[in-house]
Amino acid sequence: FTHTCPVTAHSFVTLPVVFASIIFAENMIRCTEITTGEGLSVTGFGFGNTVDWPLFSQFIILLLMCIGGSAGSTAGGFKVIRCMILARIAKNQILSTLSPNRVLTLHVNGNVLDKDTQHKVLKYMVVYMMIIAALIFIVSFDNNNFMTVVSGVLSCFNNIGPMIGTTE
Repeated sequence: FTHTCPVTAHSFVTLPVVFASIIFAENMIRCTEITTGEGLSVTGFGFGNTVDWPLFSQFIILLLMCIGGSAGSTAGGFKVIRCMILARIAKNQILSTLSPNRVLTLHVNGNVLDKDTQHKVLKYMVVYMMIIAALIFIVSFDNNNFMTVVSGVLSCFNNIGPMIGTTE
């Protein structure tokens, strides 16, 4: 999963940016590759002006900033493994709704993940989102640009480094 996620994220960010301006395609591809890799790996590098990017691409970068690094890394963010567990919990909930008598277990790396651990991941997500929402509310008193506020909060809270928007 960790090897395919950056490729997909690169595609979602690169394509709209490239289609927006074919003239500067080489620089844009380089900029989006570096920025996308930075957003997921949390290396702290900033490259290029992301304010001029399409909103969809900026949104993908913000999502990558939330995900952060892999388990065991010192990178900030929600972590790739927790996102993977949340996606599998959602899939199991949809399947159990479609087939109520079906017995579903969640497996990670071949091991069954017990309900207690699943509940801890869900609780962590709720607390994470509540803290992010509270910080966005507090920081919004100082700045009127929503994208700058959101990316600034995500950048600081997840220990990312660069942010989308201006710091005026």
